[in-house]
Amino acid sequence: MRYLNTMALAAALLMAGASTASHAATEAAASKQDGSSPASAVVIKAADELTGIRAEYDWIAARYPGFRRDRQAVLNSGGRLYDAIDVTTAAGEHKTFYFDVTQFFGKM
Repeated sequence: MRYLNTMALAAALLMAGASTASHAATEAAASKQDGSSPASAVVIKAADELTGIRAEYDWIAARYPGFRRDRQAVLNSGGRLYDAIDVTTAAGEHKTFYFDVTQFFGKM
C-alpha cells in the first residue's frame, strides 16, 4: 500500500510539473511578441529555469515543428536577461528567437 501511495504522489508531482510548464508555454504562446529581437522578445513567466526553458522550446516547436537547436546564449541588455536561441527549421531556414528570461534565470 505504501508503494502505491508513493507512486501516486510521484505521478501527481510529475503532472504538476508538466502543468506548470504547460502554463508557462501557454502564456508565452499568447504573447503578442514575435521573438525576432530583444525589443520584441517573448516574455517567459516561469518559476524556475527548467519550466522556463521548456516553455521556450515549446513556443518554438509550436511555430516550427521539427526544428533543430543550433546555439543558445544568454544576453544582458538594459538590466534584462534574454535567451537568444538559434535554430534551423525543418525547411532549412536559420532563425534566431529572443526570450526575456529575467523572471526565472538562475532559479532552480
